[in-house]
Amino acid sequence: MIINRRFLSILPSAIIPAISIAGYKAILLQPSGYDSTRASGNGVTQVGRGLLAGTENWHPMMWTGSASSAVDLLPAGYATGAAASTRGSEQFGWAQQGGDFSYAHAFIWHGSAGNGVDLNPDDFFGSDVSDSDGVTQVGSGISGDLTSGRYHALMWKGTAESYIDVNPKGFDNSRVDRISGNSQVGNGYVSVPYPLISHSHALLWHGTAASAIDLNPVGMSDSWASDVFGDIEIGSVIGQGTGNRVHAYLWNGSDGSGIDLNPTNYTLRSAATAMAGKYIVGYGERIGANHALIFRGGTGLIDLQNITTGLTYEGQYLDIVQTFAYGVDAEGNVVGSGLDDYGHEYALLWKAVPEPGPMLAMGAGLIGLMLRRKRG
Repeated sequence: MIINRRFLSILPSAIIPAISIAGYKAILLQPSGYDSTRASGNGVTQVGRGLLAGTENWHPMMWTGSASSAVDLLPAGYATGAAASTRGSEQFGWAQQGGDFSYAHAFIWHGSAGNGVDLNPDDFFGSDVSDSDGVTQVGSGISGDLTSGRYHALMWKGTAESYIDVNPKGFDNSRVDRISGNSQVGNGYVSVPYPLISHSHALLWHGTAASAIDLNPVGMSDSWASDVFGDIEIGSVIGQGTGNRVHAYLWNGSDGSGIDLNPTNYTLRSAATAMAGKYIVGYGERIGANHALIFRGGTGLIDLQNITTGLTYEGQYLDIVQTFAYGVDAEGNVVGSGLDDYGHEYALLWKAVPEPGPMLAMGAGLIGLMLRRKRG
């Protein structure tokens, strides 16, 4: 299954360098009066979703590093929604009006509920946008006539009418989750005739449906691509090659270029969810509990679980028993959530306190060299 041995021999130190980290500080982002929150995107701002106490509908949310900075992004006339990612001064996600026949609509915000832009194309029931590079937005949409009632991967240029359908031939459903430069990643579903089972395959695009590359490795039944940076894609896989357990995974542009990122001592499952520059984050399950992780090749990883000790909410200490990392920025600041014993979810920001050393500079040089060689 692993073909490019030269690539793999330099990959751990190049893509995930040995970084000297003095520590991380956990910051609770959940404001008072909420039953649940989750942070899923990080940049100049943090974004995610929140559930007001005593209500049943999620609201898209934005923070600037603290619980007190929380902003509810739900537009007037909409009942529920969530924000998935943020780039610069923009936030991306979906909002839904409510009602029995209501669908989510893809949305862009610019820092407040009142300036949202609805990206749902005409003739589409619903859509959502998951990311943007500042010019192109990516996500998915469903239409009766145009997609035969299935979800298709979509890309926009800032307006509803600018969308293009990039669903690859042979896939029943698809979506794009992240974009970086001329690369987009996500997944598509293919059906096996007998028995009738739908399998997810990680996909890589370069702007068109025809450019789609199926990243599903040989020996894996399912795969998901969650983020991309340059020529590197991350996500997770499951199949015979992983003992039928979900493992964090990394690709270099093809199905034969992969490396299993599942860390030692996190044998039950793991997933790589987001990356920014040299940082890759996700989570791994250990002794029945998920731990938020920063993956590092060769020198182990950073487990963010224990850094949540001592957090309080509305005057009470939180006993966080599980954590998940869903987003990271170029400085290594991580966002995600933690669960307590009762299943309540709390949005978290792990603020990095870096201590750059020689290995950091070396790692940055290696990743640049590898990407130049790949393109050449």
